[in-house]
Amino acid sequence: MQSSQELQLKIKILMLDLIEVLHDNGIQEVHMGGMMRLLGVDEDVAKEYDQHRIKLSKSFVDTVREFEKHQPPPTGTVLH
Repeated sequence: MQSSQELQLKIKILMLDLIEVLHDNGIQEVHMGGMMRLLGVDEDVAKEYDQHRIKLSKSFVDTVREFEKHQPPPTGTVLH
C-alpha cells in the first residue's frame, strides 16, 4: 500500500504532465476545476476551483524539469 505522501507525489507529477501537454499545444492558461475533474475529483469539490486558473509562463517546462529533478522516484520504480 502506498503512503499518502507517495500518492500525493504521483498526483502532482500527473498534474504537471497534463499541464505540460496543454502548454506544448499552445494553452497558456489552465482551468483548475477542469483539471480536477480530469483527475476524478468529486464535482462538489472541483466546482470550488472553477474560478481558479494557472497562467503558464514560457519557462514553465524548465520549472517542471527542475521540480522533477528533486523528487525521489516512487516506491517500486525500476531504474534502468
